[in-house]
Amino acid sequence: HLFEDKNAKLLRENAKLLRENTKLLRENTKLLRENTKLLRENTKLLRENTKLLRENTKLLRENTKLLRENTKLLREYTKLLRENAKPLRENNTKLLRENAKLLRENAKPLRENTKLLQNTKLLNILSKFNYLRGKENDWDGRTWWQEDVKYLCRNPN
Repeated sequence: HLFEDKNAKLLRENAKLLRENTKLLRENTKLLRENTKLLRENTKLLRENTKLLRENTKLLRENTKLLRENTKLLREYTKLLRENAKPLRENNTKLLRENAKLLRENAKPLRENTKLLQNTKLLNILSKFNYLRGKENDWDGRTWWQEDVKYLCRNPN
Protein backbone atom coordinates (compact mmCIF):
# COMPACT_ATOMS: atom_id res chain seq x y z
CA HIS A 1 0.00 0.00 0.00
CA LEU A 2 2.86 2.36 0.80
CA PHE A 3 4.45 1.55 -2.50
CA GLU A 4 1.25 2.48 -4.37
CA ASP A 5 0.96 5.84 -2.56
CA LYS A 6 4.56 6.67 -3.38
CA ASN A 7 4.00 5.58 -6.98
CA ALA A 8 0.78 7.64 -7.28
CA LYS A 9 2.55 10.65 -5.79
CA LEU A 10 5.38 10.27 -8.31
CA LEU A 11 2.91 9.85 -11.16
CA ARG A 12 1.05 13.03 -10.13
CA GLU A 13 4.34 14.90 -9.88
CA ASN A 14 5.39 13.48 -13.23
CA ALA A 15 2.05 14.54 -14.79
CA LYS A 16 2.51 18.03 -13.34
CA LEU A 17 6.05 18.22 -14.76
CA LEU A 18 4.87 16.90 -18.12
CA ARG A 19 2.13 19.58 -18.28
CA GLU A 20 4.71 22.24 -17.41
CA ASN A 21 7.12 20.77 -19.94
CA THR A 22 4.39 20.77 -22.62
CA LYS A 23 3.62 24.39 -21.83
CA LEU A 24 7.32 25.28 -22.08
CA LEU A 25 7.70 23.28 -25.29
CA ARG A 26 4.73 25.14 -26.86
CA GLU A 27 6.27 28.46 -25.84
CA ASN A 28 9.66 27.30 -27.10
CA THR A 29 8.12 26.17 -30.42
CA LYS A 30 6.42 29.56 -30.77
CA LEU A 31 9.72 31.35 -30.08
CA LEU A 32 11.59 29.06 -32.47
CA ARG A 33 9.07 29.81 -35.24
CA GLU A 34 9.48 33.53 -34.60
CA ASN A 35 13.25 33.14 -34.49
CA THR A 36 13.21 31.14 -37.75
CA LYS A 37 11.13 33.87 -39.40
CA LEU A 38 13.57 36.54 -38.19
CA LEU A 39 16.56 34.48 -39.27
CA ARG A 40 15.08 34.08 -42.77
CA GLU A 41 14.52 37.83 -42.97
CA ASN A 42 18.03 38.54 -41.65
CA THR A 43 19.54 36.05 -44.10
CA LYS A 44 17.70 37.74 -46.96
CA LEU A 45 18.92 41.17 -45.79
CA LEU A 46 22.47 39.87 -45.38
CA ARG A 47 22.43 38.49 -48.94
CA GLU A 48 21.25 41.88 -50.20
CA ASN A 49 23.88 43.67 -48.08
CA THR A 50 26.59 41.35 -49.37
CA LYS A 51 25.54 42.06 -52.94
CA LEU A 52 25.52 45.82 -52.26
CA LEU A 53 28.89 45.64 -50.51
CA ARG A 54 30.41 43.88 -53.54
CA GLU A 55 28.96 46.54 -55.83
CA ASN A 56 30.19 49.32 -53.52
CA THR A 57 33.65 47.80 -53.42
CA LYS A 58 33.71 47.64 -57.22
CA LEU A 59 32.55 51.27 -57.48
CA LEU A 60 35.07 52.40 -54.86
CA ARG A 61 37.89 50.77 -56.85
CA GLU A 62 36.69 52.53 -60.00
CA ASN A 63 36.36 55.85 -58.12
CA THR A 64 39.87 55.46 -56.73
CA LYS A 65 41.21 54.80 -60.22
CA LEU A 66 39.36 57.84 -61.61
CA LEU A 67 40.52 60.04 -58.73
CA ARG A 68 44.14 59.07 -59.40
CA GLU A 69 43.69 59.91 -63.07
CA ASN A 70 41.97 63.23 -62.22
CA THR A 71 44.77 64.12 -59.82
CA LYS A 72 47.36 63.39 -62.50
CA LEU A 73 45.44 65.46 -65.08
CA LEU A 74 44.96 68.34 -62.64
CA ARG A 75 48.70 68.43 -61.94
CA GLU A 76 49.42 68.52 -65.66
CA TYR A 77 46.74 71.19 -66.21
CA THR A 78 48.16 73.34 -63.40
CA LYS A 79 51.67 72.95 -64.82
CA LEU A 80 50.46 74.02 -68.29
CA LEU A 81 48.59 76.99 -66.83
CA ARG A 82 51.76 78.15 -65.10
CA GLU A 83 53.75 77.69 -68.31
CA ASN A 84 51.21 79.72 -70.29
CA ALA A 85 50.78 82.46 -67.71
CA LYS A 86 54.16 84.13 -68.29
CA PRO A 87 53.92 84.40 -72.12
CA LEU A 88 50.31 85.58 -71.79
CA ARG A 89 51.34 88.33 -69.39
CA GLU A 90 54.23 89.32 -71.67
CA ASN A 91 52.02 89.29 -74.78
CA ASN A 92 49.27 91.26 -73.04
CA THR A 93 51.75 93.84 -71.76
CA LYS A 94 53.29 94.17 -75.22
CA LEU A 95 49.85 94.54 -76.86
CA LEU A 96 48.69 97.05 -74.25
CA ARG A 97 51.79 99.19 -74.87
CA GLU A 98 51.21 98.98 -78.62
CA ASN A 99 47.54 99.95 -78.14
CA ALA A 100 48.53 102.92 -75.97
CA LYS A 101 51.00 104.07 -78.65
CA LEU A 102 48.36 103.75 -81.39
CA LEU A 103 45.80 105.59 -79.26
CA ARG A 104 48.26 108.47 -78.79
CA GLU A 105 48.95 108.50 -82.55
CA ASN A 106 45.22 108.57 -83.30
CA ALA A 107 44.50 111.32 -80.78
CA LYS A 108 46.00 114.11 -82.94
CA PRO A 109 43.96 113.31 -86.10
CA LEU A 110 40.86 112.93 -83.94
CA ARG A 111 41.40 116.39 -82.46
CA GLU A 112 41.87 117.78 -85.97
CA ASN A 113 38.69 116.03 -87.12
CA THR A 114 36.81 117.51 -84.16
CA LYS A 115 38.03 120.98 -85.13
CA LEU A 116 36.99 120.38 -88.74
CA LEU A 117 33.55 119.21 -87.60
CA GLN A 118 33.17 122.33 -85.46
CA ASN A 119 34.23 124.43 -88.47
CA THR A 120 31.65 122.62 -90.60
CA LYS A 121 28.96 123.41 -88.03
CA LEU A 122 30.14 127.01 -87.93
CA LEU A 123 30.01 127.21 -91.75
CA ASN A 124 26.51 125.76 -91.64
CA ILE A 125 25.49 128.42 -89.11
CA LEU A 126 27.11 131.15 -91.21
CA SER A 127 25.35 129.98 -94.38
CA LYS A 128 22.04 130.11 -92.51
CA PHE A 129 23.08 133.48 -91.14
CA ASN A 130 23.84 134.79 -94.64
CA TYR A 131 20.49 133.50 -95.85
CA LEU A 132 18.68 135.19 -93.01
CA ARG A 133 20.67 138.42 -93.24
CA GLY A 134 18.81 139.33 -96.34
CA LYS A 135 15.46 139.53 -94.49
CA GLU A 136 13.84 142.80 -93.47
CA ASN A 137 14.36 144.78 -90.23
CA ASP A 138 12.18 144.22 -87.17
CA TRP A 139 9.98 146.83 -85.45
CA ASP A 140 12.60 147.84 -82.82
CA GLY A 141 15.47 148.49 -85.20
CA ARG A 142 17.12 145.07 -84.87
CA THR A 143 16.84 142.58 -87.65
CA TRP A 144 14.66 139.67 -86.62
CA TRP A 145 17.23 137.21 -87.94
CA GLN A 146 19.59 138.13 -85.07
CA GLU A 147 17.35 136.08 -82.77
CA ASP A 148 17.50 133.21 -85.28
CA VAL A 149 21.31 133.37 -85.31
CA LYS A 150 21.37 133.19 -81.50
CA TYR A 151 19.12 130.14 -81.71
CA LEU A 152 21.27 128.54 -84.43
CA CYS A 153 24.42 129.09 -82.37
CA ARG A 154 22.84 127.24 -79.49
CA ASN A 155 21.34 124.50 -81.74
CA PRO A 156 23.54 124.16 -84.84
CA ASN A 157 21.59 121.25 -86.36
